[in-house]
Amino acid sequence: MKLLSVLRAAVAGLLTLCAAAALLACLAYPDAVVPPDPAKEYLGDWSFYALRGYVWVLPLAVSVFTAALSGRFFRCWFAAVGGLWLAALLACPVLRALQPEWVSPSLPFQGAMLPGGLGYMAIVLFGGYLLQLLMHFLFPEPESQPSGEDAAVLDPAKARTVQQIAAAPLRPQPKFRFGEADGTLVARFGRVWRSLVRRRWARLALYSAAVAAVVLWLLCYPQPTAQEALARDLRVMKCFERDGAGRPRPTRAAVHAALRVMEHISDTECFAGMTRGEAEAWLGLDELPEDYRAQLRDASDLSIPSVDNAFESRERFLTLCDRYGHMALLYIRTDASGERINVSEVQDAGWNAVYDAERRRMGTGWRRSFFR
Repeated sequence: MKLLSVLRAAVAGLLTLCAAAALLACLAYPDAVVPPDPAKEYLGDWSFYALRGYVWVLPLAVSVFTAALSGRFFRCWFAAVGGLWLAALLACPVLRALQPEWVSPSLPFQGAMLPGGLGYMAIVLFGGYLLQLLMHFLFPEPESQPSGEDAAVLDPAKARTVQQIAAAPLRPQPKFRFGEADGTLVARFGRVWRSLVRRRWARLALYSAAVAAVVLWLLCYPQPTAQEALARDLRVMKCFERDGAGRPRPTRAAVHAALRVMEHISDTECFAGMTRGEAEAWLGLDELPEDYRAQLRDASDLSIPSVDNAFESRERFLTLCDRYGHMALLYIRTDASGERINVSEVQDAGWNAVYDAERRRMGTGWRRSFFR
């Protein structure tokens, strides 16, 4: 029976942990859970798509249900949700150093990412703590008071009637102690009191050390410098995988890294004055397989959902697109000779369909008014 209880608590805790992970994903990356759809964004009738901002309620309800199955609701729920929250918090500086796209937004329409999700999850935990206090106040646990009666008094054979009890009530006889204090008893009480004080201070010191360790981890975890981050992104953006047909595709992390590299190129204009071959050498494209390099350097006309490139005088220099359709594109404009790069421009597409549609509509409207 005890084994079944332990097994039930373990299964309930595991399910609650999975629900807590889904809750964190919904709070931190809502667009990844329910991708925006421009076809449903402006529907007049009510639809489930209108509730995409409240999808986090579902994993929260599942975590409450699974924690209730364990038999110790609050202990299971706080252990799963709080433990996952702490683990994700400790992972933040590591992700910021290795894969910052999980922690910091790469694009302007992205939210607060993992730190924002942890903030919302902390509010959920605080709400659970308030609920626990309310439940303890409304439904206090019955206090077990040990009986002070002797077994002989409770013997049915020695039971007395009400008249007998009224005629000769049993009253406890108080015992008063006068004279010298019992040194042994006083010393024992002192030892117990000092032990309680030491335990309290030890517990406080342990909690303080744990909090200090977490703060030091978050603040002092080594982060790469700007040059180290650029070298890391140049290395990651070359990572690719092959699909079932053997065609190379960049990984999602590679597209994120390429976006950061392209932003650096555009902000610093480090390609200014370079030839196309020098720019390829700066990116290290010569280290890639020939078929993948040709795919990245494809300069043919390409229609992307975020902008209408018709009548543009810029040239597509570098294109990365993963299997999910997330794209990072680098365009260049050359001098009159067409040999040297003057300006570099970054374009993204496929990350947010609603944002892409709005940008394309705004660009088309501006173009029509300009050439009218």
